[in-house]
Amino acid sequence: MAQNKRSTHPLDRKIGLRLRQARLRAGLTQNALAHCLGISFQQIQKYEKGLNRIPASRLIDLAPVLGVPPASLLPDAVATPPPNYDRSEHRAARIARNIEDPIIRRRWLDLGQSLAAKTQDEVLVSSPDG
Repeated sequence: MAQNKRSTHPLDRKIGLRLRQARLRAGLTQNALAHCLGISFQQIQKYEKGLNRIPASRLIDLAPVLGVPPASLLPDAVATPPPNYDRSEHRAARIARNIEDPIIRRRWLDLGQSLAAKTQDEVLVSSPDG
């Protein structure tokens, strides 16, 4: 009888390895970790081998039990922001979200767009091709 072997995704295996390393650093057995999460130790085994994908919600649940930030369970290429990532964009979005008055929020966003357009115009004018 032919055996149907499901292949695992390399990313799932890397996340599983990170989970195993964090569990061992925390001094937990698979059984103890599973008990904390209310799942079977077999499920932890599957996560660590990359046979089952770990849902994002489960990563969030795992992190405090292991004493690590959730992002530390992700491979570096996934956990680090892209090279063009600018923290000020994240901060600007958070500020806009905290402005409760819709009229003021709209004006704040309009101001941001106006400043961005002005900056872009200055770049075009100062460029040798402009």
